[in-house]
Amino acid sequence: MQTKAALAVLAELRSLALCDRQRLTAARARLTLAEEELAAAREAFASADTRAHVSQRAFCGARELLAGKVPDPDDAPGPPGGEAGPGEDGNRPTLAQEVETYLRARGGEVPLAEITRHLGTVRPDLRPGGLGPGLSRMVGAGVILRPRTGVYAIPEAGDA
Repeated sequence: MQTKAALAVLAELRSLALCDRQRLTAARARLTLAEEELAAAREAFASADTRAHVSQRAFCGARELLAGKVPDPDDAPGPPGGEAGPGEDGNRPTLAQEVETYLRARGGEVPLAEITRHLGTVRPDLRPGGLGPGLSRMVGAGVILRPRTGVYAIPEAGDA
């Protein structure tokens, strides 16, 4: 009699294990799809962010070239994302503003190489040698964090 009961319990456990394995497989597949979608969304955002900054730079450059030759359009676009204000020259965001805007847009931790690539694309006028000291000043001022060597992030609201 005990053998029959044990076999019934074993059959029930086998059924539960099979069901859990199927659930795990389905959850793993959903997680993989979600991670791929997130990566694609981040890539699309980074691309759109870069294009927005480049087109803003092109607009500002064209406006400077044509200053006084044609009327300035009333519907001129503002800075991309509305986060980076004018820099010291009144048109271009500073290195610190560029970095802060990019880190906020990316979210999470961003490697130095990625920041350097981004700045090379949107601000070829900036010297790469000024990036390290600029980042160190920003870390010292608490504007950004350096969670580990070569990686930067924006502080969360409670970290500031």
